[in-house]
Amino acid sequence: MEKRKTSKKYSPKVRERAVRMALEHANDYAKVINHLFTAKTILRESS
Repeated sequence: MEKRKTSKKYSPKVRERAVRMALEHANDYAKVINHLFTAKTILRESS
């Protein structure tokens, strides 16, 4: 597997924190997306 080039703009510590925060909140995003699709389905069925 080819290694990806990483940016030197952010330190490894900052990147690690960003990834950790994204993973911690991934479930929240999934719930929001699920609610949006559910609302879309309900609206489509009611029209």
